[in-house]
Amino acid sequence: MRPKPLAFRIHRWLGLALAPWILAVALSGTVLAFRAPLEAWLDPALFLVPGVAPGPARFDRMAASVTARYPDRRIIGFARDGLRPDESFQVDLTRPARGGRPVDPAAPGFNPVRDADLEVFVNPATGAILGARPFWGWVRTVYWLHKELLAPFAGAPFLGVLGVAFLGLLIAGLVYWWPRPGRQGGALRIVTGRGLRRLTRDAHAAAGAVTAALLLTSAATGVFMCYEIRIERLLASLGLARAAAPAPTAAPAPGRGRGITIQQAADAARRAYPAFEPVLLGLPFAGGNSYSVQMFPRNASRVWWTVEVSVNRVTGQAVGVFDPSRQPAGNSLPLWVIFLHNGQMFGLAGRLAVLAEGVILSMLVLSGPWLWWTRRRAGRAAPAG
Repeated sequence: MRPKPLAFRIHRWLGLALAPWILAVALSGTVLAFRAPLEAWLDPALFLVPGVAPGPARFDRMAASVTARYPDRRIIGFARDGLRPDESFQVDLTRPARGGRPVDPAAPGFNPVRDADLEVFVNPATGAILGARPFWGWVRTVYWLHKELLAPFAGAPFLGVLGVAFLGLLIAGLVYWWPRPGRQGGALRIVTGRGLRRLTRDAHAAAGAVTAALLLTSAATGVFMCYEIRIERLLASLGLARAAAPAPTAAPAPGRGRGITIQQAADAARRAYPAFEPVLLGLPFAGGNSYSVQMFPRNASRVWWTVEVSVNRVTGQAVGVFDPSRQPAGNSLPLWVIFLHNGQMFGLAGRLAVLAEGVILSMLVLSGPWLWWTRRRAGRAAPAG
């Protein structure tokens, strides 16, 4: 079979098979690109703190306030989207008490998604509680649908297979569309006045060709994230990345009880990177030994460069740092891939590109099956021989 007819068949059947998933990915990705401003607009009482003066977040105040309000739960972590002074912090809590004792994040087998129950919104400066909502809301459902097909920490491999198939669909579509020599001028032409089906077919081909680079980039970066660990190991074996070393452990020191406080962990990360501010702080869980503190640069016009500091829960020392400026390019690649995939690398322009891509992809995934159905119906309606 010649290349173009073969490419057409691959594109058609992959498109029909993947259409529901592609539509879900396109719509969820569009929402996630503007998730933070969308949520702040829908529920400003939770996400915004008017009149907050710029300054470092007080994790001790936030922790004390949340613990006093919800004594039957334990804190899992703190998170915010950026460094706006009027932006609240989100504190994730475990499920309620079992047998009189709260679920312990440090217990073996604890899962920060499965065992979470509530997210509380807190004023980062005063610790005042602004409100709360269930952990599994519509936004988190959209996120895990897009990221791992609603199977947190388990759906990535299957999603990667779908992503590879989507790459094949896109490449086959480009091969079929690619104009022959001398016909480049009409490759993007949309003919009007010859019926809805011809108009839809031309628009489908033109839109797919124009956005091909964006679609291929999104598909390729998505597949990369699904197989990130395997790719990192491969890069390390080729000498293009540095293999991650386990964080050193430390036995509890006399008189130190369970170790450092949440505030001390945040302060240790700030000392390691004075020009950065924590936006995500994860507590040790499932027998872990370190706090994980992700930080954004304070004065950046757009955030696509972050550092992550691991702070030993007993000694308070920064025992591990992920800093793209101090890593081989192979180690920094996963971070850049994430920010390229969600458009954040290019600020508002990048997120608008993701929005446009999601809208166009939704139109493509709806028009493709419609074209197949109308052609099939016309073939059945044609008179026999």
